[in-house]
Amino acid sequence: WSSDVCSSDLFFAYISRSEKNSKKFKIICNLFTKFFVLNYNVLTLHQIVTFKHKEMRKLFLLSVLCTLLGFIKTMAQEAYAVLGKTNTLTLYYDGNRSSYQGNVFLIASGSNGQEWRNYSDDILLVKIDPSFQKYTPQSTARWFKDLKRLSQIVGMEYLNTSSVSDMTNMFDHCENLTSIDLSHFNTKNVAQMTSMFYGCSNLKVLDLGMFDVSNVRFADYMFRGCTQLKTIK
Repeated sequence: WSSDVCSSDLFFAYISRSEKNSKKFKIICNLFTKFFVLNYNVLTLHQIVTFKHKEMRKLFLLSVLCTLLGFIKTMAQEAYAVLGKTNTLTLYYDGNRSSYQGNVFLIASGSNGQEWRNYSDDILLVKIDPSFQKYTPQSTARWFKDLKRLSQIVGMEYLNTSSVSDMTNMFDHCENLTSIDLSHFNTKNVAQMTSMFYGCSNLKVLDLGMFDVSNVRFADYMFRGCTQLKTIK
């Protein structure tokens, strides 16, 4: 809902068109109050809904409706990925998943990898959309495992790892990657990094300067098979 729509005379006309519509909006307001515990110091909800001043009543009801719709839209957000025709896998966190066709994958919350692994030979590029920074996964284990033709990951700064505890096999056998931007990684809660870069045979430099490994318990084979890796900062 844009501000133009929310302030339109047409919508105001709908509110005041009939007593039936007015009752609907009273129900919405009451539900809104019940579930979100609005606390007014001066006027009660009943007083506002029954205001004699029509414009104030309309504005209040409209603001409640817009707020409620905004909340519903927020609740509808979901993490998913789209594999496009250009062999690009793009990660999103919004409410627009239904607008995409073809290979669309809901992001699983566990540590068993993601459905796009079945298309590992097709993925050449991964893009992380800015919307994705609002998503806080608890595991990124095996997310990019066996994407052997993947040459670049764009938008790593939008991967929010503040709640991640498991990064096992995250980049396992990404054989075509020469670099990974880890400068925004938050690893304070990570306990598992086993085989995180296993088999990344073309990685040359890794900057782990931002890594907090104070809680890491398992890091076996973390760099095994990184035959070109000469420098770890």
